Amino acid sequence: ADPRCREFLARALELRLPILLEKSLSNTLFFIQELAPTATVIIPHLGMLNGGYRRLKALGIWELPQVYADSALAGTAELTDYVRNFGTTRLLLGSDYPFGDPVIEKEKMVSLTLPAAARRAVLAENWLRLQAERPPAAGR
Repeated sequence: ADPRCREFLARALELRLPILLEKSLSNTLFFIQELAPTATVIIPHLGMLNGGYRRLKALGIWELPQVYADSALAGTAELTDYVRNFGTTRLLLGSDYPFGDPVIEKEKMVSLTLPAAARRAVLAENWLRLQAERPPAAGR
């Protein structure tokens, strides 16, 4: 309801900034469906704190092209299911440091035995692509 929120969102959308969204399920749905439906959203932990991976899957959230997932602290069963159902183009390696260990999180992703191109995408290229889609900052 705060007008500053709408101002921030307007500017973030203008700059095509991805928004990391770690909220309750009702707030996540409100944000994605009503408040900022065109925003690029990254849901951390495969949705562990946003209602849970399977609940977001059942609601079709992972199918939305503007919604990315971060792998931090997610279980390998959920990661495997995500990759099987949604691919790797919108999956980002996350660690949630200092709560998660970046080395362990990377090893977990590598243990999924993804094809080399998919592993590179998750480990770095998806994030780099997101950054490349943004307009250059003034003065660059």
